[in-house]
Amino acid sequence: MRTAPLLACGLLVACGGKPANDFPASVGRFTASSKPSWSARSYPASVTDDFTYAFQAYAASDASINYQVTVHKRAADAAAHFGYAVDCPPSGGGDPKPTKQGPLKTKAGAEVGTFLICQSGSGFWADPAYLLAIQRGTRTASTNLTSDPAVAVELLRAMPALADLDLSMFDELAAIHARPIPTERQLEALHPPDQLIAQPYLQKAFLLGGEGGSGGGPIPVERQAKHAAEIEMLVSITCEKGSQIGTFADDEGHRVPAYSNHCAVAIIDRTIPAVIARKTFINVKLPDARTFAIENGKVAVGSEVVAAEPSAEINAFLEGLPPKPGATAAPSR
Repeated sequence: MRTAPLLACGLLVACGGKPANDFPASVGRFTASSKPSWSARSYPASVTDDFTYAFQAYAASDASINYQVTVHKRAADAAAHFGYAVDCPPSGGGDPKPTKQGPLKTKAGAEVGTFLICQSGSGFWADPAYLLAIQRGTRTASTNLTSDPAVAVELLRAMPALADLDLSMFDELAAIHARPIPTERQLEALHPPDQLIAQPYLQKAFLLGGEGGSGGGPIPVERQAKHAAEIEMLVSITCEKGSQIGTFADDEGHRVPAYSNHCAVAIIDRTIPAVIARKTFINVKLPDARTFAIENGKVAVGSEVVAAEPSAEINAFLEGLPPKPGATAAPSR
């Protein structure tokens, strides 16, 4: 049975009021498997805020879910120590690690607390697990880790205690990890047709392998895919020796042919799929100094100088691309 967590928070009433039922007997297609019991819990010695907590196991035909609710003495304590209460502290190198945090809002747009997403497992190509949590007033709620956040979001939307909350911040995570995780070989084998556009864009991108290796490379950090399942766009950079632009002499007067460096950049939108932009960058500036292998008083056969890759120009081009119309760049993890 695949395991996925749930998030719940009995906060249909105003902060500090009597909470609604945190643990209904059934939620959507999930059924409670046991009766929860409340216990006392203390923070680490460096934090002075004891609280009570309880957790409940829910089960469906193809999933099992646990969630925990905590109740603090003061709303300020619940907000300040949110990460500690849900076993995802903000620092210290633990696992899981917080990857996204922001304001929790009602469907009417009122800000009422904070949400938190934590990730366990840092491998780019791995199938990570996620913990979802919210805090409102004196109470917090958190999930156990799941590799299928779509199941967690399904249950969240069915929770009566969450009916007034806007949980759309979890939808993107659920959608992303519903996709198959591609392999690097599959990405490199993708050769879609050209559909070049006047204003290319860039978001959730991955640099295809080359001499610099695969990954983020020159792609701006905020536009990089943080996990393989997020990859929407690919950037290919191919550099090679260009035409001869003259000769180059070392300090001893030895001369060799000098060549420019040509780099072809292609941007692929996997969601189409198509190549939406191609641009060539040429560098003709030669290095200030260079030494060559000397054989019998002459420069070794085959010696040459090739200009450096125009990295600064490529970086500036990628940095200047906007996100896809109607979307935003990937959030930092």
